[in-house]
Amino acid sequence: MYVLISGKRFVFIFASIFALGAIPLLISQPGASSSAGLSSGFLAQLQLVWQLVILGAIGIFASRFTMESMPAAPLGFILLFTIGLLSGMDSQRYEELPYFLFGATVCFALTLMTLQNRQALAGTLIASSVGFHLGLARQHMIPHLAEPLFYLIGNILALALIFAIAVALGLSFRSEPTPTPPIN
Repeated sequence: MYVLISGKRFVFIFASIFALGAIPLLISQPGASSSAGLSSGFLAQLQLVWQLVILGAIGIFASRFTMESMPAAPLGFILLFTIGLLSGMDSQRYEELPYFLFGATVCFALTLMTLQNRQALAGTLIASSVGFHLGLARQHMIPHLAEPLFYLIGNILALALIFAIAVALGLSFRSEPTPTPPIN
């Protein structure tokens, strides 16, 4: 007996497994540097106004997609931000880093494979490129006291929150068709 699973559900399952894979990173290094990394990573996304405007624009643009492809641009941004930020880290110090990068890359590829609309694909690729370059720029902004992996997790949490607010704001701008009254 075969069980059919949609591509979107498969991407959600894979993204969940990828997120659960990050939990041992949270447990492995408790201490002052981990809390400093988490808080400084979260606040890093909220300090620059121009960056908040760009993230808000990406979220509002993503809200114009169909419901199936709406999370693609924010998810692609976050995944390639992760790849950009982690690409400069020392893989000798963090032995699981190549697996984390591979998981983010595969999850990004699966996200792109679910898109059927060309506009959504182009928007996701542009947003993802911005995320990658922002991640590369953030490599040099990690405070010395902060643990880099916790800095990344703080960034991811802030990005997810900003995108959730921006997409919700964009959805509130959508015009719903007004029902016509019945003709008697």
